[in-house]
Amino acid sequence: MATCKIQPAKQKSDSPGSRRHILAGSLPVSFLFLVVGCSLIPHPRPWTKREKLAATFFIAAHTANAFSTENHQDNRDCYERNPLLGRHPSDTEIGAYFSITGILTLLIADWYPELREPLLFGYGGVNLGLAVSDYKMIKEIK
Repeated sequence: MATCKIQPAKQKSDSPGSRRHILAGSLPVSFLFLVVGCSLIPHPRPWTKREKLAATFFIAAHTANAFSTENHQDNRDCYERNPLLGRHPSDTEIGAYFSITGILTLLIADWYPELREPLLFGYGGVNLGLAVSDYKMIKEIK
C-alpha cells in the first residue's frame, strides 16, 4: 500500500543486496520453514483440496504484494502507508514483515481449520488488491 507523487526519480541499481534479492531469498526460506514445521505438528484435521488452493492463492498474492511494496520503495517520492513498516522501510524491514506475516497467517490457518478458507482467500484478496494498486501506481510514474 503506497502513495507517490507523480514524478519520476532515479532508480536504484539491482545489486545483490537489493530488496528484490532479499525478498527472493526470505520468502522461499519462510515457506520451507512452514512446510517442515507444519509437517511435525499434529493437525486437528487434514487440509482439503480447496484449502490447499486457498493457501496457494494466499502465498502467490502475498508474494506479489511483497514485490510491489519493494518496487515502489525505489522511488523516494513514494512512501509506504502501512504503519507497521513506516514511510520508507528498509530492505530488512520489508523482508521481515512479509515473511513473518505470511508464516503467521499460514500457521493460524493450520491450527484453526474452520478459519482456513475465509482467512486465506480473504487476506489473499486484500494482498492481491494492494499489489495491483501498487503496480498501477508504479506504471503511472514510469
